[in-house]
Amino acid sequence: MYIFVLLFKDFFMKMINTKNYFELNGSNVVTFDINTLNNFPLSQKECIILVNLEKDSIIFQKGVQNVLGYDRPNENQENFLLKYCHPDDYDLIEKIISSTLKFSNRNIDQVSENKLFISLRLRKKDKSYVKVFCKISVISTDQNDRISSVLIVMTDVSFMDTDNFVKWNFEARNLNSEEFKKSIYKSFDDIFTVREIEVIKEVCKKIATEEIAKNLFISRHTVATHRKNILKKSKCHSVNELINFCNAIGINTLNE
Repeated sequence: MYIFVLLFKDFFMKMINTKNYFELNGSNVVTFDINTLNNFPLSQKECIILVNLEKDSIIFQKGVQNVLGYDRPNENQENFLLKYCHPDDYDLIEKIISSTLKFSNRNIDQVSENKLFISLRLRKKDKSYVKVFCKISVISTDQNDRISSVLIVMTDVSFMDTDNFVKWNFEARNLNSEEFKKSIYKSFDDIFTVREIEVIKEVCKKIATEEIAKNLFISRHTVATHRKNILKKSKCHSVNELINFCNAIGINTLNE
């Protein structure tokens, strides 16, 4: 996966130094030679998608059929990831994408350095879901200095990433990562009660129910009820899944 990202970076730098570019009209361009892009080598588990945000359309795609099974994804679909993501992940992914775009548009002078890395479940043509890792890079801005196109480099990582949780990282200059993540996860603040958070921190240390009851000065039955409600809300089936879920939505499972 990471070898592919490095290989693509090297290929991309060579491509933008060539002369025969595909120009996005009206944009301040880092432009593409589509023939060169079309010749970029991909494995059966990789694909690339070039999206024009101004026209709400996919300009170019290669390898999508191998990864997701679609002959051609909907070309009039601006937000490819939201269209095909798992419904349980939609709200978080929408928040991540919209927040990274807002930050990038507010800091447009350094936008070429911004990268969003995200792993998520996408729906295949056969209605099953596959875990993919995506690197999303800004390709061009419009005349009003707003992002006009992005490139999605996608790899099927289901052979190594088997959980159902969204993982992501946004890289940008002058980004306060802690505050940025807090803004992303603000909508999840009320998913658990204060007491449930206390129980979660104990559960994630893999402490038995009776000991949790003693630590929190509550009954064993109350702890069992909290555990049941926590798993129901998170749709988790094990402590490891709960830890991953909490990490995914920004809940600190460690005692401060």
